[in-house]
Amino acid sequence: MTTALRTPTAQHARPQSPDSPAKPVAHPSRRAVLKSGLFGFAGLAGTKPASADEAVQSSDTQSRNQRRAPSLDGLQQNQIGMRALENSQLAVSVYPTFTYNASGGAGIAETQDLGDGRIHVTFDAETLYIPDVYSKTAKFLGAPLVPPFRIKIEPVKLEGVINKATGEAQLQFIANFMFSASKLYKAPPLYVVTNLTTEGVQGSRRSGQGKRMDPNGFTKLVGVATVPKTHSWPIDKFLMLPDETFAVMVTQFVFPTA
Repeated sequence: MTTALRTPTAQHARPQSPDSPAKPVAHPSRRAVLKSGLFGFAGLAGTKPASADEAVQSSDTQSRNQRRAPSLDGLQQNQIGMRALENSQLAVSVYPTFTYNASGGAGIAETQDLGDGRIHVTFDAETLYIPDVYSKTAKFLGAPLVPPFRIKIEPVKLEGVINKATGEAQLQFIANFMFSASKLYKAPPLYVVTNLTTEGVQGSRRSGQGKRMDPNGFTKLVGVATVPKTHSWPIDKFLMLPDETFAVMVTQFVFPTA
């Protein structure tokens, strides 16, 4: 007998109004963040930061080499697709929230009907594509992310339950977040396990409210998770690990035509 995937509930909060203000977070000043991010992080790695031109060139090369999103045309009746969209967000530790354009990301899941409008979905982690967080996809304190820095997201698992009748979704997301500063420093993977939900979440630093799927499949998923230490001194010190990460993923679920 098949059962729905159980996902963590300890971090769920009561649903909030979409207009409710987020939990306030004390942020470092822009100058302090940029100084510590661009120069301090490179210093922790024992190197000097690369020039902006070198960093952009390195980022563009990585973009060309990364895998492409799967096509969502011709979905089978036992499949659904998911498109990642702009207006997503990502935050780690005490640092201010990145605004993130995840457009171009996509994945395909196998489905199983659980009855009452509920379907269990298992995305193929090998083809699930989420764009990198870098200068061309993310803004930090209102400006593009400093070119040397890049976060590559390598999905390990995306699985859960979508209720087509109510629009609610609960998905367990596991991924390796790969931080790098051009060729100067590559951190060990940050292994993140979180529950992405259309409901409310409450963390120690931030809270958020998702949005249930509308008739066209558009939804907003939110999640919080604790990132453990990597036992690599530079990245642990820079991100003050263990600490919390917060994510907002604006997506569209695509269902096969009858």
